[in-house]
Order: sequence, then structure tokens, then C-alpha cells
Amino acid sequence: MQIRLSMFYRTLIIFSLGIFLAGCSQSSSDPNAAIQKAIEDHLANRSDLSIGNMVMEMKDVRIDGDHAQADVLFRTTSNPPAQMAYTYLLLQTDGKWEIETAQPSGADSSHPTPENSGVESETLPEGQPPAQSPH
Repeated sequence: MQIRLSMFYRTLIIFSLGIFLAGCSQSSSDPNAAIQKAIEDHLANRSDLSIGNMVMEMKDVRIDGDHAQADVLFRTTSNPPAQMAYTYLLLQTDGKWEIETAQPSGADSSHPTPENSGVESETLPEGQPPAQSPH
């Protein structure tokens, strides 16, 4: 009886350890989760952000060897319709993803001005001063 009980506990411990190790290796092999964690760690180190007031949504992750690009959408918990998109470029070193650069996704898009808005100056009411572009 004692031998059977001992075998039972040994089998149970080995089975539990196997499940635990399988779970660990599965989570570490998910590159998207590792990239998201790298971005979260990067943001947590910034004292000028209130991470608890933000919702982060991974929109797209592209991996090419040890380089990755992640498109992320941020919303505030106080105003969910307000959002900001960022693109992160990451590098994997020794199995760990690290942020190389981060920039707003719309950084290279320009705001409309009278010159590029498609609105002709003749359509303004008579006497209306011309719009000036902001400095």
C-alpha cells in the first residue's frame, strides 16, 4: 500500500511539473506576447506617463528575424474615443525584445493648410481675410 501511494505522489509531481514547464515554454515562445511585454516595460519606465489611465491595443506585429515592428493604439480610460497610434521598432538581443525607436504613426502626415486643403480662396466670403498657416 505504501509503495502504491509513493508511486502515486511521484507520478502526480512529475505530471504537475510537466504541465508547469509546458506552460512556461509556451508563453515564452509567443513572440507577440514578448513584444507587448517589451513595450509595456518600456512605458513603465517613463515617469511622464500615467500607465494606469491608458489602454494599449496591439494592432499589428511584423517580425523579420531579430527585428520587429509593432503598431499600437493607445486610448485613455477617461476618454475612450480619443486615441493615439504609435509604431515601435524592436530588436531582439539574447532572446529579449527591446525598443529601438518609437514614434507616433501619423508623425509624417501633415495638417491641412489653405494651400493643400483643396479649398480655393475664391470660395471664402467676400472680405474674409486669407487663412494663415500655423507656425
